Formats: sequence, C-alpha cells, structure tokens
Amino acid sequence: MKLYHGSNISIDEIDLSKGHRGKDFGQGFYLSDNFEQARMMAEKVTERQGFGKPTINKNDSDKNAHDFDIVVGPIANDVVGVQLTRHLYGYIDIQGLVNNLKFITPTIQYFFGTEESLKYLKKYE
Repeated sequence: MKLYHGSNISIDEIDLSKGHRGKDFGQGFYLSDNFEQARMMAEKVTERQGFGKPTINKNDSDKNAHDFDIVVGPIANDVVGVQLTRHLYGYIDIQGLVNNLKFITPTIQYFFGTEESLKYLKKYE
C-alpha cells in the first residue's frame, strides 16, 4: 500500500521522538493514503517551520503489523484548535463547531507508533 507523509524535509530515517505528543493517536509517525492530503500538510508544515520546501515522503507499507503498532483512522479538519478557540470566544455556536470539525473529505491517516511498526514501512521515490 502506498502511503505519503507531508513535511518540509525529506525523511530518510524516521525518528519517533520527533513526533508531537498531542496528535490524534499520540507521538509517532503519521501518513495518509491520500497524496493531496500529504501535499497540503507539506505546505502547512513548511510555512509553519519557516524553512525547507514542501516535500512528500513516499512509503510502501505491509499491513501485517500488530494492531497496537499501527493505528488507522479518519483525519479531522487540521484546524481543530482554531475551531475550538473560535467557539470558546463566541465566534461560532456549538452547531458551527460541529460542522467545522466534520471531515473535509473521508481521508484516512496511518499512525506508526513503535520502532517495530517502522519495519513495515519502506521508502520509495
């Protein structure tokens, strides 16, 4: 299965400690099977970091890893924090919050959270 990771750099060796702890499934390495989602993420990361260039890291994955090593689930709107803040300050009501947090398109994310799970990823060009 082809999976994509949007970044501001090419990632040759995955370092799980560099993942952010507050993400959907915790600290780890996140990928998508949707190239466009990864492209948009690469642009956001490059803008946020202020260096590098939008880069799509491409990987093949063997889905035979243990369920606890790899988590698969939908990606919500990437601006969840912004939407929550808008609601807390009264800019949108609860229905607006719910509407804004719905999935933009049904995109799936793949979370690799252990060193063991990384054995199931192989980078390709």
